[in-house]
Amino acid sequence: MKHKIVAVILGCVLILLMPLALLVTGLALPPQFGQTYYGQFANMYDALYQTEGKKIVVVGNSAVAFGVDSALVERELQGCGLDYKVRNFGLYGALGTKMTVDLSLDGIGEGDVVVFMPELIPQSMSLYFSAEQAWRALDQDKGMISALDSDNRAQLIGTFPKFVAEKYKYALVGGAKGEGVYASSVFDERGDMKNYARTENIMQGAYDPDSTFDFETSLIKADFVSYINDYYAKIYGKGAKMYFYFAPINALSVTETGKNNFDGFVDALTEAFDFPLLGDPTDAVMQAEWFYDANVHLNDAGMTTYSLTLVNALKTRMGSSVPNATQPPEMPALPENKLPDGEGDSSHAKYFLYETEGEGVRVVGLTEEGLEQTSLTLPWTIDGKAVVAMDKTIFRGNALVQEITLQRNIKRIPDGSFDGCTALKKIHLKHTKPTQIGISTDKLLSDTDGACFYVDKDVLPSFVNNYSWSYYAAYLKGE
Repeated sequence: MKHKIVAVILGCVLILLMPLALLVTGLALPPQFGQTYYGQFANMYDALYQTEGKKIVVVGNSAVAFGVDSALVERELQGCGLDYKVRNFGLYGALGTKMTVDLSLDGIGEGDVVVFMPELIPQSMSLYFSAEQAWRALDQDKGMISALDSDNRAQLIGTFPKFVAEKYKYALVGGAKGEGVYASSVFDERGDMKNYARTENIMQGAYDPDSTFDFETSLIKADFVSYINDYYAKIYGKGAKMYFYFAPINALSVTETGKNNFDGFVDALTEAFDFPLLGDPTDAVMQAEWFYDANVHLNDAGMTTYSLTLVNALKTRMGSSVPNATQPPEMPALPENKLPDGEGDSSHAKYFLYETEGEGVRVVGLTEEGLEQTSLTLPWTIDGKAVVAMDKTIFRGNALVQEITLQRNIKRIPDGSFDGCTALKKIHLKHTKPTQIGISTDKLLSDTDGACFYVDKDVLPSFVNNYSWSYYAAYLKGE
């Protein structure tokens, strides 16, 4: 009996000590995401709160980071006597618009101007919040947690154990590493994305067909509108102004429905929010040549062009007619669609159907023999022609295939590619960088029974911390 009592007491003590040990471990470990894209958020936060005098704060998502040259905007405004400091405050859509709004609130003061620039997509036009993603940004400065509301803080508490485990894993290998444009080193001392060359549009076909714009008024959610209007009321009470500004939109991604709905959408947006629109919304719809790796991410020339448009809108609103000193850049050309260097595996070519696409071919289905295979590799070539893309219907409803291998010639996985693949367990990616294969949502595996992506173990960290692939962090495995 005594042994049982002692065992119960020890069990209770352990239960009480485990959360304390977890907390101590989490706080004792140094931040692990400082080299990644997330690491920039604390720098942006510090810059906002340490800025003295009047400022223009552009609040939004990654379209702000890719689209607003704050140094250029500041220089042009000051050149015509408008004495404002300009601060970017948008980094990553996975953090949610609500998070950037909440964390900017106490940094806005009398005489300031907020340019509200959310991406016009469902996630950004909502009260979405991801505690898992937020921890990676908040870890650099945990004081930012106090600016979040109680519901979001509760979500952070619930995901803390998982985050501590993730931190510990990275601590063993020297921290999470950023890759390409998604690294903190990309941002200069002002917080502008200037240290990585984004020379041209790198999207296959020049746009992301899985992230199009219909401009349905249903995108304007009542709870989101109410929350943002409340934010406006708070900063207005401090003596600040606020404007809604359209984030950049790749013209190729606007559907025919979107073209017809655009004017009505603008009217509905104007009616919904208590603060006015800034500039001409049609200026935000830009040619594909100005974009980089997403339908809302601009390349270097696009960033300059868009920033000058923002400058003109601000000057007009503030009553200045002084022309810009900066000349608009030339529009970059779209790159040719080239195959990666080297050779690939075409041993499964006989299992696939294809259609001609430009000088190459697009894989569109499986032969009768292909439908019987449990393991399939999309070929490098078919009948001597380079495979340049895959259709989203190839494997749809295939309840037999267990493993799929995608080589470096496949540059994008379309939405719905694995719907109904109930036996699928492994998707092998032969890509050496996450930027070599694009995705647009976190739902690619939602209709499978626990399938995971497998990449070379040496590049696994770069995939886990990539802007798009981080949604699949729990489903990415090294091999």
